[in-house]
Amino acid sequence: MKISIIVPIYNKESYLDKSLTSISEQSYKDIEVLLIDDGSTDSSGKICKSFCEKDSRFKYIYKQNGGVSSARNAGLIEATGDFIGFVDPDDFINKEMYHTLINQADIDELDIVACGINIIDGDNVTKIVNSDNEYYNSCKALENLLRWSYDVSPYLWNKIFRKNVLEGIKFDEALSVGEDRLFIFETLLKIRRYKLINKCLYSYVRNADSLVGLSYNGKAAKSSINSDYKILSLCKEKCQSYVEMSQCSLGLNAYFQLCRIIKSSKYEKKEEYKYYKNICRQNKKYIRKYIDFCTYSKFLIVVYMPLVYKI
Repeated sequence: MKISIIVPIYNKESYLDKSLTSISEQSYKDIEVLLIDDGSTDSSGKICKSFCEKDSRFKYIYKQNGGVSSARNAGLIEATGDFIGFVDPDDFINKEMYHTLINQADIDELDIVACGINIIDGDNVTKIVNSDNEYYNSCKALENLLRWSYDVSPYLWNKIFRKNVLEGIKFDEALSVGEDRLFIFETLLKIRRYKLINKCLYSYVRNADSLVGLSYNGKAAKSSINSDYKILSLCKEKCQSYVEMSQCSLGLNAYFQLCRIIKSSKYEKKEEYKYYKNICRQNKKYIRKYIDFCTYSKFLIVVYMPLVYKI
């Protein structure tokens, strides 16, 4: 089975060679690599073309800048594989990653199969993985996503997706952050089986260019929250049974943003602080219903005793 690997690229010359080399050296050979240049102004295009010259499995596609969702949508149009994978151009992957994922998908007839993640922050490496090796049906997978469980993470790049379950699904180009979470939610509505493999095969590199990091970023935070609002709207429209859980998800997202704001200076003067605190208060009962007591206690401290949290 062929895997189409979509790489959205915008001005990533410093990281691109290492990332693409890790793809080209995959032990699983039946791949096509779609390099979607989203209007780069640095040497990213030149680097991409050099890989295409060396390896016929690489295909370079240039488009005007439209954002990461637009670039991924362009890749989905071009993809011819039985499965779809995504790699961000500042990350890199273990040489056995796609062989491991496609083998598991084939044996267990999975629609989505995921692996654990190495988060690389300078010299620090944090492994995120589940050792249970559980299978999830659509319902169980959706519940884990909406509860922000690492079992079903809101990331594209540590997964492969069976192409036929992606039919009719596109990335929301109005979102710069959270577009992957919304995309995965829509996909999970259609699947039969999902599994997370207990091996860390994808390395996510946290760098200065990352919109999603540990510090507060107003634009990224608002886009992420808007993604949860769109998930809530979809639940109200298509699956009423998940409405309360999606409101829990919205409240947790606002809680994460509050944590970041409080760590920044003069948080009490930020309009954003009031905005996210209000979302937390509106959805408090749903967080209490679906989240463990320890997390709920932290939530209450952040919302009602921010100085205590900061200390």
